[in-house]
Amino acid sequence: MPRAAGPRVRSLLFLVVALAVTLPFTWPWQRPPLAQYMSQWVAFCLWALTLLVLTVASGTVTAASRSPSRSPLVRWFAMLALTAGLAVVWHRPPATVWLAPLATLGLATALVAVVSALDRAHRLLLLRALLLGVLVAAAVNGALVAVQVLRAGTDVRAAGWLAQPNHLATLVLWAGVAAVYLGNAWRCSRMGVMAALVPLIAVLVATQSRTGLVAACWLLAARLWFSGCTFRHRILARSLAFGLAVALTIAPLATVATLAATDIGLPESFSQRLTLWSNAALLIADAPGLGHGFGGFNRAWTLRPFAERAPDVFDHAHNLPLQWAVEFGLPLSALLLGGLAWLFWRHLAAVESVEGRAAVGLLFIVLLHSLTEHPLWFSYFLLPTAVLAALAAGFAEDGRARPSAAGRAGLGRRSRWALAVVATMMLAGAVLALRDYLAVARLNEAPLVTEDDRAARRAEAERVRGSVFFGHLGDYAAIMLAPGEAPTSWFTRPLHHVIDERLLAAYAQALVREGDLPRGRFIVERAREFPAHPAWQALPTEAILGGRGAASYPARPTPR
Repeated sequence: MPRAAGPRVRSLLFLVVALAVTLPFTWPWQRPPLAQYMSQWVAFCLWALTLLVLTVASGTVTAASRSPSRSPLVRWFAMLALTAGLAVVWHRPPATVWLAPLATLGLATALVAVVSALDRAHRLLLLRALLLGVLVAAAVNGALVAVQVLRAGTDVRAAGWLAQPNHLATLVLWAGVAAVYLGNAWRCSRMGVMAALVPLIAVLVATQSRTGLVAACWLLAARLWFSGCTFRHRILARSLAFGLAVALTIAPLATVATLAATDIGLPESFSQRLTLWSNAALLIADAPGLGHGFGGFNRAWTLRPFAERAPDVFDHAHNLPLQWAVEFGLPLSALLLGGLAWLFWRHLAAVESVEGRAAVGLLFIVLLHSLTEHPLWFSYFLLPTAVLAALAAGFAEDGRARPSAAGRAGLGRRSRWALAVVATMMLAGAVLALRDYLAVARLNEAPLVTEDDRAARRAEAERVRGSVFFGHLGDYAAIMLAPGEAPTSWFTRPLHHVIDERLLAAYAQALVREGDLPRGRFIVERAREFPAHPAWQALPTEAILGGRGAASYPARPTPR
């Protein structure tokens, strides 16, 4: 590409990256049944477009001092994608369940490889575009939160456009780091930076996120550690940072122990999380070697008997290490976690630079959130996190770069062409996926008034069942349209996605209709472990019990 095209490519790269962060976090138009699918689709498309632009940019700038194929971070992401692929091959879940998550992991790996090939100047450009996108997204969400608080008051947890308060808290904390870094980079006054942080703190408080509050305290400790110009001030600041870190480590444990030892008891949400984690530990014990398969947490958890089951429908362990251990098994998850710890130690030097501290700060926030939630299962968190990891690794490697290697090509011509083809294929696949998903959305929105409406809906469900991306959702729709007629073969794919109350009740009916009473009884027993729900009225208890003891086998069970 001509040298004169360089500034144009850099401007395009800045714009695409900023939009790839901003738009998914502020996308107002969502369509059921999948939560935040439209935002995730927008993030996937824009980051695939970013990959396409980066393959051009990496051919016009001075490359990094090391080939990206030799980068430990690239190898770790490739290992993560390969682990997921091996789990798919071994457990053989339906393709509709694993295709999109595996494609997103592949895109994250490709982004890490390309960003690792950029020089420092272009990494700075990428970081500033990403942080600006975060700041704009937080500002837009903050405006919506102000409206929500004015209308509903403080009794409702603010969520902005993200539908989850904890996700908004993570975005706001990201924005806090972005405000400090960009304020310093643009030489804003200290008072101006503080003024920008005040509304962000207000939005964080409105989310009522305990995870966000803890992460904010850790960020404060880090800020104290790296602040102070004179020796005396530095000693004081680091002493305060160390004391705050110790308090943040001990206080939660002491609080839990105190509440557990008294009649007050643990808060409901925290008790629920502890129960879910104990359930996950039992799932790991059931399959410690190879796990339950990629995306298999919900199926394994729903269909396993528990003396005490966490209420609600969970499709994630709400803890990243536990999730890996359940789905991949202990050996592979230990390998992934060990590699992650080694990468952290290797790239710890990133905090020596202002840019590295900004990237590491955002990584720390989202990884801390991943210990109690599952933000990295959303593409609008996963893909920026992958880019941030590559940026942090690059800033850490800057001090180790040898002058004689400064001009070495990081990405060859063939590699750039291959990645450009991959990005184009991903964009084409995303367009096809959107077409199929809109058909799924119509199944959930069109009214059922007459028999003609029902017949039209069934025909649409049959078409969706043939989708490569959402065939399992077509199966689910077909089952719900004819719950008393659906054969057990229709349940194969939906049972590998998310088993909700309606699907569980319909599956029990199908098993009884086909004469499989033992399995039908097993499914009904699992349903009894969940809280009361209207769907349990459809459980075939009379057919299973043969009319005996029906009164002791309630149609609307209560949690044990």
